[in-house]
Amino acid sequence: MLNENQTTILVGETGSGKTTQICQFIAEAGYTQNQKLVACTQPRRVAAMSVARRVAEEMDVVLGEEVGYSIRFEELSGPKTAIKYESKLVALDCTACSCTHSIGLNGVILQVYDRWYAAA
Repeated sequence: MLNENQTTILVGETGSGKTTQICQFIAEAGYTQNQKLVACTQPRRVAAMSVARRVAEEMDVVLGEEVGYSIRFEELSGPKTAIKYESKLVALDCTACSCTHSIGLNGVILQVYDRWYAAA
């Protein structure tokens, strides 16, 4: 499905694994080779940090190596990072300055939350 479509929209209930499982599936399928990564937005800084920690534990890797996070004023990732969880603000800043080209971004999983619509 990812090879056949430029954009894929996945809808799922809370707790269905959109944040934790889909990123792992994409990484395990080989989409993060050649120093590319999958970035997944989170609504808040604490969410980005806690989800990254949980996924690192599930994958049995060190947080900050294969799985990392980027929030305002704090970055925990490295050259081997395949999955990175980012706060909404960091993800928007990154795409605005075109840094996606310099870090070899393979794809962004932008999660849209009901409360984001309320703020618009």
